[in-house]
Amino acid sequence: MEQILYGAPVAKQLDEISLKIFQEVKSNNKTPHMTAITVGDNPASLLYVSRKKEKAKNHVVHVKVQQEQIINSLKKIDDC
Repeated sequence: MEQILYGAPVAKQLDEISLKIFQEVKSNNKTPHMTAITVGDNPASLLYVSRKKEKAKNHVVHVKVQQEQIINSLKKIDDC
C-alpha cells in the first residue's frame, strides 16, 4: 500500500532527535562537531551542505571549513 511521505514533518522529527543527541553530548562536556566534504561544484550538494551547516549552527555545533587542509592531505596522498 502506498503512503505519502511529507518531508517537513520528517525533517522536524529528525531535528528534534538531533537536538537531543547534541544536548546529551554537551552534557558530557564534549562539543558536537560536523564535517562535510564535497567534491565538485554540484549546486544541489552545495545547497545541502549549506543547509546542514545552518542547522548545525542553530544547535550550537562546532562547524569548521578546512578546505586548505583537505587539499594538502590529498596532495600528500597523491605524492606517494
